[in-house]
Amino acid sequence: AYNTPGRLVGVTCGVVMGAGIAVGGMADPTKATEFFSAPFVGLFGRVLPGFAAAPLSFDLTMGVVFAAALATNFVLYRATLALLAKPTFGEKFSIPTYTEITPRLLAGASLFGAGWAMSGFCPAPGVLSIVTGRLEPIVFTASMFAGWAAFKQGSRNQLQRTVRSGEMAAAACGIGGALLAFRLVRGPSAAALAHLQWAPLLPALTPVTQQMAGGVAIGMSVAALMATTGKILGISGILSGIVDPLCDDRVCRILFLSGLVAGGELVYQAYPLAFANSLSRPLWCFALGGLLVGLGTNLANGCTSGHGICGNTRLSKRSMAATATFMAVNGLVGALLLGYVL
Repeated sequence: AYNTPGRLVGVTCGVVMGAGIAVGGMADPTKATEFFSAPFVGLFGRVLPGFAAAPLSFDLTMGVVFAAALATNFVLYRATLALLAKPTFGEKFSIPTYTEITPRLLAGASLFGAGWAMSGFCPAPGVLSIVTGRLEPIVFTASMFAGWAAFKQGSRNQLQRTVRSGEMAAAACGIGGALLAFRLVRGPSAAALAHLQWAPLLPALTPVTQQMAGGVAIGMSVAALMATTGKILGISGILSGIVDPLCDDRVCRILFLSGLVAGGELVYQAYPLAFANSLSRPLWCFALGGLLVGLGTNLANGCTSGHGICGNTRLSKRSMAATATFMAVNGLVGALLLGYVL
């Protein structure tokens, strides 16, 4: 479990990551759809009979943010290991060593990719977007936590579930309390932020500069958590632990969640256009998508941050395989949905 300085670092990293995701444009689910699915839509429109999707504009936002985050963490991660014998507030660096590419890994990554395609959200942007009050991200987030809870409960034996049932109830109360506190302070914080006049800053940046700034912030938050606590900043790993019956650092995870949402709220109040969303889909896409993202990220032991940024930084073959799988499945499923279902 984290010590007190580690908890403060966790909250801070959550704020920085949340702000970086929003600044980079990743809170808009259309960005992922137009990055992953546009090439498949163009291909399927030429070769598949009855494919009815209109051509999509290819949007590089996802690629720029991901590349900036990966490059930033790649440099800082190696500097951390070269300069520090142990984390600032921890005993050792917790770096995964398992290398086998298993059917479970690929199946989980495929489920994650399919859920991401349906909803347009991976874990962090979906959670962040609840600050808008729109129903879609709320449904997605609730379904994702339900998927995580189902997986965690199913992977524990009956005795363990019984012993920790009280802690699970406390976790639910903790999540609810954190969100309630967020809602209570939102009004005063919004009034205070209104006087800061941050809004002109982001429109003054070029889109690519804005995306790169967001990616650098994401990479810095990932590297900072490793340097200070020795932990991997994997969003699905951290947040799913909140509903794990055997989790022993639930408070730390809830604090990180609070910081993540607070970072999104800061950007939302200063620059609401960062959360613009033109992705119009029925609610079942967000409900089923969230469930698949929850189950898939637990099966694959990681998501866009854990595998995509942290794992690829370490040149992990497992993470490279997982990333290639969930990105490819995202594009494939997204295109087929647009062509035959939506």
